[in-house]
Amino acid sequence: MTDIPGIAFRDQVGDEVTVPVGSVPADLDLLPMPAWDLLPLRKYWDISRPHGGEFPEGERIRYASLQTSRGCPFRCQYCHISMETAGSVSGALGRYRVKSVGRVVRELETLKSLGTEYVFLEDDSLFAKKNRAFELFTLVREMGLKLLDVNGINICHLQKNFGGRLGPDGEFLEVLAAAGLRFLALPFESANQRIIDKYATSKWNTTTTDIPALLRALRAAGIQASGNYMIGYPDESEAEIIRTILMAKGHVDDGINYALFFTVVPFPGSMIFETAIADGQLDRDFDPDTMRWTKSIFKGLCMPSESLERIRQLAWLTVNRSSYVSYKSGMRVDVLRAGEM
Repeated sequence: MTDIPGIAFRDQVGDEVTVPVGSVPADLDLLPMPAWDLLPLRKYWDISRPHGGEFPEGERIRYASLQTSRGCPFRCQYCHISMETAGSVSGALGRYRVKSVGRVVRELETLKSLGTEYVFLEDDSLFAKKNRAFELFTLVREMGLKLLDVNGINICHLQKNFGGRLGPDGEFLEVLAAAGLRFLALPFESANQRIIDKYATSKWNTTTTDIPALLRALRAAGIQASGNYMIGYPDESEAEIIRTILMAKGHVDDGINYALFFTVVPFPGSMIFETAIADGQLDRDFDPDTMRWTKSIFKGLCMPSESLERIRQLAWLTVNRSSYVSYKSGMRVDVLRAGEM
């Protein structure tokens, strides 16, 4: 058993044993094609509860998920891949690697042949190689699929340098829209540049990025957008939390479909987890079952965890349109009935 890479188990005396992953394939085309035909896709479609997007009530959503790449060029401290580097237990899983354009097209053709209409692109950084994205989405536009990315498209990848000035890349957005991209999420994370620089790899600039112009360009291309926001960073102040919520409110006023608010979670294996343990903001014997995206388990925050949870919920209820709040609140499934489908 100890010869199998990437597994964890308890030995005969109950000690934990983790076997290193070993080499991580750089060429993702070497991986076998996913066996989507073995999934109960039609049951998923009958339930019609994808993990993102906004659909008319009662619509049967024929959807599936696809990754065109693995890893990410960024190393945000709260992300699970931030310490998935060469020499770690996981190996270099966090290194950015891609499938060839031809391989992705074949996978999309397979999904379409199974009756899929909506494809959720689940990459950590879908447009990290922009020339590849241009080629891929140009080829995909004849397939008639509806594409969504709710994981988040980094804002810098939607920008272009216009003689020393950054602005929305309208040409790129038109290519995406022509290929069927209907929806994407924008991972703003925080309104505070100090937070972005410290925890989120400085992946966007809060003062020089013209977000209203980007939202207008997305609307002009027919692409809807949502925003992701995080509160409860280890050293975040109350003023910084309020600033992020107010920024999200401004984004909704400027036209994004909805805002999602998350508390920062120190997932084991991330940089922020190791820092929290070292700084005493997380007990070494913490209960992993207490980890939720709605409630922080950090100690020593600027406010009690219960207060942060209430503020997060209040922000979600008040920043978003009442119609969206009602839509999401109604997305509850009778588990017993769903099991009979």
